[in-house]
Amino acid sequence: EGRYPIRVEKSSRQVEAAHGTVWAYKDHARIIIAAENTCWTRMSVTKELAHLYIGLIADEYPEIDMLLLAARTARQNLRGLALNDTIANDEIFCFYLAIELLLPFGELRDELLEMNKRKATYLEMARRFMVPERIISHFFESGWSEISWQARRGSLK
Repeated sequence: EGRYPIRVEKSSRQVEAAHGTVWAYKDHARIIIAAENTCWTRMSVTKELAHLYIGLIADEYPEIDMLLLAARTARQNLRGLALNDTIANDEIFCFYLAIELLLPFGELRDELLEMNKRKATYLEMARRFMVPERIISHFFESGWSEISWQARRGSLK
């Protein structure tokens, strides 16, 4: 169908009380993120790209339902969101999709889990993977690591 340009802009102001937002138009998109460090920039851009993804093509690709189910299963771990509405469910889905994209299965995920077994600090892991320390701690402390593994195996209950 052609190209769909996406422009990423940094703002020195708080972006809608969050780290970022996406504006999708018919022929292009703008992702506006808070001017933060590289780790948060990567997380914010990835999450906003996830919003763009589900907004543009999710209806055509029902296979994303497995991760959505995993995200909904873990949604109680995101305190402060009104979890009974569509916006909150989209936020949760995109949050966990961003984690899955930044810490993918395979060698990188294996390395992360090995670092955790060796008792590396969350900061050490965050530096290695260029992901915010808070995201690394959430990955392990919220139970998402196990939920993600179960979803990957197709054994989520």
